[in-house]
Amino acid sequence: MKNLLFRTVKNGLSLPEDLVVIDAHAHVDPPCVFGTVCAHEQGLLEPIRRFNVKAVYVTPIDSILTDTIGGNTRAMELVARYGGRVRGYMVVNPNHSRKVSEQELNRCLLEGNLEAIKLHSFFHDHPMDGPGYEPALEFADEFHLCVLSHTWDSPDTLCKLAEKYPNAFFYVAHFTGNLMHRPETRKYIDITNAHPNIYLDTTSSAAPLGAVEYTVEAVGADRVIFGTDYNWLSFEFGFGKILYADLDDESKRKILGLNFQGIIQRSLLGPKDFSQSESSKRAD
Repeated sequence: MKNLLFRTVKNGLSLPEDLVVIDAHAHVDPPCVFGTVCAHEQGLLEPIRRFNVKAVYVTPIDSILTDTIGGNTRAMELVARYGGRVRGYMVVNPNHSRKVSEQELNRCLLEGNLEAIKLHSFFHDHPMDGPGYEPALEFADEFHLCVLSHTWDSPDTLCKLAEKYPNAFFYVAHFTGNLMHRPETRKYIDITNAHPNIYLDTTSSAAPLGAVEYTVEAVGADRVIFGTDYNWLSFEFGFGKILYADLDDESKRKILGLNFQGIIQRSLLGPKDFSQSESSKRAD
């Protein structure tokens, strides 16, 4: 039925058991830089339990700002502690040497339990196509991994990298918020349509009217990923933008989890289990 999910939440009913919800863009941080919805680790589990979320992919702020290696270690500890429901990104700091970056990629992704890569050129003060990020992008291309960044500096840079590393999946964060109604919005859309390895996400602190619908119409529901920026932002805010969007249920299911699940399962690092039985026994 076209609007079953909308009617379900509007009437306060339980969401379907077979709905796959994966928050592909989340954090678990104290209120050190940004105000947070909850400032404790256990709070991460609240939306997981309340909405039967299959997985939340987190990045500790330390791995981006102050201590990349320590933050990556913390991410691995969280994944080990909470199992299949909490999963993680590792961060590569481009200001480290190539040797250190390659060792960290191997430690976190080959030997450890993290599944994807996050890069932040603004905080690292390094261009996305600079030499410091090459080890991460080469690794992602070799193992068919997802790489999350905010704007990838520009549409032209994103286009160049997507073509240079065709086996990597380029995840553009905050598209339905930060990148809406800007001069470069149309160019990001055109580049996404021209490259099958580019995806746009719904994470944003703003909610421009019709932004999710516009993005789906522009690039197709297959290329949109659900994220919330929890615990910096409310999970309910990000979740509601999709559930209440003027979209059919098939599109909502793709955005809420099936698209990102497909990306992760194409990784050459090994199969990933998103089954309810496996995740629930570890997170509760």
